[in-house]
Amino acid sequence: MIRVLSKGIVSNNLWAICAIRSSILVGLIVLVFGGCEFRQVKFENATEAVKSLDKHKIIGCGDMDYISAGATSGLSCKIEGRSKGFEIYTYEHDAYDSCNWLDWCSRYLEESDGKCCRFMGNVQIITYYHSDAGMELGDTLAADLVD
Repeated sequence: MIRVLSKGIVSNNLWAICAIRSSILVGLIVLVFGGCEFRQVKFENATEAVKSLDKHKIIGCGDMDYISAGATSGLSCKIEGRSKGFEIYTYEHDAYDSCNWLDWCSRYLEESDGKCCRFMGNVQIITYYHSDAGMELGDTLAADLVD
């Protein structure tokens, strides 16, 4: 009889241990894969994208001819402490793919060796100088979009 009872206790303990291990495993999976989730950047328009650039002091923006650029909106902006500014465009879909469908944009990318532009989701950032400084500005602006 003691042997039968001990088998029942062991069986119940094994079930409880399996349940705890499964819960821990599910929790770890959520933490690992939930933390690595790719954040897709999508802004309704360029104004909303510029508003999200809270690590840069934007001192003024003006409208751009975004329609001929194939975009849904566009602005030209200046940053305090910088002699040159940037342009920012939003597209209906992925900005990089949209740019590559447009002759002017794909040529612009090629001529500047990619130093002119940064793409994040549906946003394209164009810096006015095609150098390492322009790449740095584009990188910091792009990083600021996702923070």
